[in-house]
Amino acid sequence: MFPHHPLTNVRLPHHIYAGALVALLAVAVVWDDERDREPLVTAAGVVVAVYAFVFLWPYYHRVGAAVTVVSAGLAAAAPVAGPFWRGYGWARGYRPGPRLWAAVGGYVMVDDAVAHAFGWLTPGDAVWYAVVHPVLSMVG
Repeated sequence: MFPHHPLTNVRLPHHIYAGALVALLAVAVVWDDERDREPLVTAAGVVVAVYAFVFLWPYYHRVGAAVTVVSAGLAAAAPVAGPFWRGYGWARGYRPGPRLWAAVGGYVMVDDAVAHAFGWLTPGDAVWYAVVHPVLSMVG
C-alpha cells in the first residue's frame, strides 16, 4: 500500500527537515551570484516537498506522499544534473562547496520521504535506529 506510513505526526523530528535546511542554506549561499540565474529548481523542490510533507501527507496520504517524494527527488537531482549548478564545483579547495551541500540535503530529504512512503529501511533510518535513537533514549 502506498504510502506505507500515513504520517499523522509531522511534529516529530524527521530528517527531511534537516535535509531541507542544508539544501536551503546552499541555495542561499549562491542565490545572488549571477544576475540572471538562480537555483529555483532546487529551492522549489525543497519548499514544495516540505509543504507536502507537513500539510498534505497527514490529510491526503497518497497525494502528499507522491508530491513529497517527487519534489524531494527534484531537489536532490537539480544539483547533480541541473543547468544552474554546473558552474559550481563539488568542492572549494578542500572544503565542500554549495553544490555538494545542496545535493546532500536533497538526498537526506529523499531518504526520509522514501522511508515513509515505501517502508524501506534507508541509510538515514539505519543510522537513526542504530545510533541516534539509542542515545536519545538514554538521555531522555
